[in-house]
Amino acid sequence: MPRVSRRAVVAGAAAAVGCRGVLPSSRPNVLVILVDQLRATALSAYGETNIRTPVIDGLLASGAWFENATCADPHCTPARSALMSGLYPSVTSTVTTGLPLPLAFPAWSDQLARDGYRGGYIGKWHIHGGKGPVPVGPARRGFDTFWRAFETNGHRYTDAWWYEDDDVPRRPTPRDRYEPDFQTDHALEFLDAPGTDAFMLVVSYGPPHPPAQLTSTIGDWSGWIPDTFMDLVDPAALTLLPDVDRDLEAAARVFLHGYYAALLSLEGNIQRLLDGLEERGLREDTIVVFTSDHGELAGSHRFFGKERPFDAAIRVPFGVSWPGRIAPRRLQQPTNGVDLAATLFGLTGVDPLPDTHGADLAPLLLGFEEDQAGGAASYVQGRQEEADGMAWEVIRSPEWLYAITGDARQETLHHLVTDPFQQHDLSGDPQHAGILASMRAALDDWRERLG
Repeated sequence: MPRVSRRAVVAGAAAAVGCRGVLPSSRPNVLVILVDQLRATALSAYGETNIRTPVIDGLLASGAWFENATCADPHCTPARSALMSGLYPSVTSTVTTGLPLPLAFPAWSDQLARDGYRGGYIGKWHIHGGKGPVPVGPARRGFDTFWRAFETNGHRYTDAWWYEDDDVPRRPTPRDRYEPDFQTDHALEFLDAPGTDAFMLVVSYGPPHPPAQLTSTIGDWSGWIPDTFMDLVDPAALTLLPDVDRDLEAAARVFLHGYYAALLSLEGNIQRLLDGLEERGLREDTIVVFTSDHGELAGSHRFFGKERPFDAAIRVPFGVSWPGRIAPRRLQQPTNGVDLAATLFGLTGVDPLPDTHGADLAPLLLGFEEDQAGGAASYVQGRQEEADGMAWEVIRSPEWLYAITGDARQETLHHLVTDPFQQHDLSGDPQHAGILASMRAALDDWRERLG
């Protein structure tokens, strides 16, 4: 199918939206629900069997959602900088936690704010650098109207705080109130704020990222996740992925007990958020994006956390819902976190940022283009800050995952259809020399593009 111009896409979307409800123009609202460290396969929509996630599944099913979405880099700050800027971390130098996304690289929210969008941000920010408050002004990237956020707070979900427009940390009442609960209250407060301009709101939930106390040592999540959710998961009954070695099974069960409970704790809050849109007559005029910054290994390949070139770390859920405009369907076309910025520009009609690395998925989402699974692949990078030569890169298609690691250029090649958990490396098999060559060529193309 021939490429449809951005002007035609925007015009078609604007005509479809019309002028109704609280919006004085054709511009849609934007709500991004960003969940931390959620691997795609932890959702029942993506095949999880240990728990059910009907609210998130229903949100994904209400729009277009992607089977083959990846993050730009499976590490918090690099992934979030890519989501906001549309640029890979190696270009913005935001290659590890604690480094800021330089103001020289605008975010999609900067651009929407310039176009008149009213901005609200709730939860973890993590692209400013440091640990203190994010000052009012350019560092907030256009989210000036409503700020209930923090740079980092250790994922202390029952001992949490946030900042507003000064340097004073705010705490909930009671002090141990569960963080996602009061963050959802903040989101509903934003929706009730006066104003007729279209809004952009990001709700950045922390779970199921483990609390900081547990990120280096596998320990009990009790006390950090309400017992009502911990009681919903029986660690002894969990079915572990086949890439979790036997000697790590006990640790994996302890970890997944809290991980799944933390994910379940978001279901009711996301439902409250969606109901809030509906009750205020905003749902049909609001693009809702659901995604995560990166995944979680949870014992797979002998690792906990992220930052490794495996599907559990790099594959994330990604769905876009806009009732009446985006038809419900499951898409196979590979996508990446850097695509979010360009896609929001395409859907809202706001002028795009120049030279972003991401693709505008609006023509696909709005039905002007067909799903392109064959021949397409996404690019992921990781540990770019490592001085020991352990940086890595991935080319991932719906069928293949190719990784190259370190100065020694160690290669792996896995066939995701027959080997979804990457247990059988085919890089040395002469029968797959052609696939290996095509993956190397795709990597070279990305390296040339990124300079």
